[in-house]
Amino acid sequence: MRKAMPTMTESATALHHRMQREQDLKKRQRLHALYLAASGQARHRRTIAILLGGHRHSVAAWLHAYAEGGLEQALRYRVSKPPVHRWMTDAALIALQAKLHDPHGFAGYNQIRTWLAEQHQVTLSYSSVHALVR
Repeated sequence: MRKAMPTMTESATALHHRMQREQDLKKRQRLHALYLAASGQARHRRTIAILLGGHRHSVAAWLHAYAEGGLEQALRYRVSKPPVHRWMTDAALIALQAKLHDPHGFAGYNQIRTWLAEQHQVTLSYSSVHALVR
């Protein structure tokens, strides 16, 4: 059984104009979904998801947020923040960059791990060193 689409309070024209002016891509995609619903071009969440190249659960969440709190609620999203704890100090990172530019630097990622542990008391996994260096 399909859930009913929310009752749109904004006109399709107003949503289309706002969508065209929006710089934020995530908000523009949400406005596009609302525009498709308001204009009658798409009657179901799945159709909107297919037209936008997204997932029907994402579209359902946007439409639910719109039904609960209006346009501003539907456009709100959480921005992920970088981790608070840094494993490497700035000094260790600068020293590593300098050592990597040295032609006689390291033979491999395990040697980098050992060097970081001995010289800067930084313990990183092999995959973390690989990601950092690459």
